[in-house]
Amino acid sequence: MINIGLMGLGTVGSGVYEIINNRRRFFEDEIGEKIKIKKVLVKNKNKNRNIDIDDKLLTLNPKDILDDPEVDIVIDVLSEKEIAYDYLKYALENKKHVVTANKAVVSSKMEELLYLSKENNKAFLFEASVGGGIPIINSLKQGIKADDIFQIQGILNGTTNYILTKMYEKGICFKDALKDAQDKGYAEADPTDDIKGYDTGRKLAILSTIAYNQPVDSKFINCRGIDEISIEDINEFRKLKLVPKLIGSSQRSDNHIYASVEPLLVKDESFFSNVKDAFNIISLRGYNTGELRFYGQGAGKNPTANSVVLDVLDIVKGTYTNGKVYENRKISGDKYLTFDGEYYLRLSSKDGKDNNYLLNILNMYNSKHKVINDKESLIVILPWTSENLINKMINEIKLNVEDIRYFYSGIYG
Repeated sequence: MINIGLMGLGTVGSGVYEIINNRRRFFEDEIGEKIKIKKVLVKNKNKNRNIDIDDKLLTLNPKDILDDPEVDIVIDVLSEKEIAYDYLKYALENKKHVVTANKAVVSSKMEELLYLSKENNKAFLFEASVGGGIPIINSLKQGIKADDIFQIQGILNGTTNYILTKMYEKGICFKDALKDAQDKGYAEADPTDDIKGYDTGRKLAILSTIAYNQPVDSKFINCRGIDEISIEDINEFRKLKLVPKLIGSSQRSDNHIYASVEPLLVKDESFFSNVKDAFNIISLRGYNTGELRFYGQGAGKNPTANSVVLDVLDIVKGTYTNGKVYENRKISGDKYLTFDGEYYLRLSSKDGKDNNYLLNILNMYNSKHKVINDKESLIVILPWTSENLINKMINEIKLNVEDIRYFYSGIYG
């Protein structure tokens, strides 16, 4: 008998409970072992839940799980980062296997928790922390055994992808699209981590750390969010047949790791443009395999819960692989990824200055720009430039403009 302590019974936690409870006989036939959830940690026993569960399984005390010698595996689907970290650390020190979906904990504490798992000969698995139902973590662990991964690109956040899809397809502003996402349960009441790109940054840090065999700290990943995109931009994007997507990108080159998260403009026939609503896609490039793409639901109750349960089954079968432990931590995500290529640039002047003033400054930096719109804001396409050059130009003119927005619209086909 394998006993599980489930910490959290929210959206994902209830999904985990239902899968294990409903398929327990199949698991027993498949792996020859009974799997049972012995205790479930909740905040409120009296809360109305759309799930059939015995009240006797519920507990308010984490020690009923963490200190129970009969509990073999601790599953963390809690939302609180600090609490979850303390519980996971305690569980590993208490010689219990750990499975978590908490990307905030994994991205910031991966090395420490992997070290504890090694010291105590237990598993620390986190497939559900990136990509929801997409089996990307285990695929990466297997892939790097033979291949040399040098680039990652992906739409890693379902909330922002849903918002951008609605903005583009319905022609609505960011505020209205965000409210729609909140009404449908895709966005939290406080959506800051999603819309500012921080959630994508954490997931990118996890993938990059595994892919490049070198720790990447999300604190050193430059993040720009989707709240910079206006309805005016959306209208111009559609005319240009370009689609905005929040994309996390990293690459390894010359013993450095470069990473960034920002809205990029992709061609409307590209594979990125066809990833809509809450779906995710992750592209890996390796010297042996070339490009591999992983596509699926990036969030939601059942896809994420399924990834959690797959980690549990790997533990029960003894087929799991822990990640590498880095004895000497070296922060490697300290160089931002910048792009050379075509850029979309929108400038809104202030203090009565006309667009000719802005055009004159642009000529100093890039004489080949193409004016797309000069009625209200000045919108231009810069045919070939770098993000570093754009930043220098922005510093030159920012005192004379009310608003500046730029988006890379280069080679993504």
